[in-house]
Amino acid sequence: MSSKNIIEVNNLSKSFGKRKVIDDIGFSVKEGDIYGFLGQNGSGKTTTIRMLLNLIHPDTGEIKLNSFDLKKDFFNAIKEVGAVVEIPKFYSYLSGRKNLLLIANLIHGIDDFRVNEVLEMVGLINRSDEKVKTYSLGMMQRLGIANALLSNPKLVILDEPTNGLDPQGMKEIRNIILNLASEKNITFFISTHMLHEVEQICNKVAILHQGKIITEGLVNELLNIDLESVEIHTPHFNKVIDLTKNLKYIRSVERFEKGVKLKLERGFCAELNRFLISNNIDVEYIIPRTQSLESYFINMTGGDNNLA
Repeated sequence: MSSKNIIEVNNLSKSFGKRKVIDDIGFSVKEGDIYGFLGQNGSGKTTTIRMLLNLIHPDTGEIKLNSFDLKKDFFNAIKEVGAVVEIPKFYSYLSGRKNLLLIANLIHGIDDFRVNEVLEMVGLINRSDEKVKTYSLGMMQRLGIANALLSNPKLVILDEPTNGLDPQGMKEIRNIILNLASEKNITFFISTHMLHEVEQICNKVAILHQGKIITEGLVNELLNIDLESVEIHTPHFNKVIDLTKNLKYIRSVERFEKGVKLKLERGFCAELNRFLISNNIDVEYIIPRTQSLESYFINMTGGDNNLA
């Protein structure tokens, strides 16, 4: 992974009237990242993306893309950036290929070969001569990504790319992103409210909540923090609860249908097992449970979870 920042955002704020939508946020995206910008609908994700693309202007703050200041040097900042903001719009009575050829005419140096190349990248080459009005929502999203790829961008910004798609459509978009990141070394900045999507494709994530970034970090580090969870399957659940609730490394004890769920400090699972055996607890299973991004999000937002 490169150490070069391809996006740098500092002290960014934006209000609409009296409502502060983005409140002094900052983050960085390194070259090669698949960066998830996670938040509920209405948290400010699309507003942030529109500021990254200079479609709206921040009240305060600085944005750099590819090391160029967006405000001072817009052309160089944006020239290697592709984007799909919300549902892409195309001429429905034209084919996918003709739509891209029209757009390619506006970009210097883009020829028919490049149009075919991007259609191949997104898996639309066999449907490219059919009219867009016959395309599914997933195909429309893939055509939008093909459009974003026309100019050989280093960075692609996607706003809710799997929103409204069925599971197969989601999988297709995921695979396209992963393939482009690994094979073409494209950096992705993806806004989403879908926790499961972030877990599957992103290496880094920021969580936006009520206009503020409440945490940012590598996904694998956020999900492997200082606590681990285990399920103790046992008929002696009351005894387990009584014996473990005051152990120094136990953080929480919760009854469930087949026994007891425990959160404990990382590295103490073997000691817990020895403790249970020494106290003659009949344990059927001890099952470790890794923390999901959903449970992490709920913990960070105090239980405010309206995400998919």
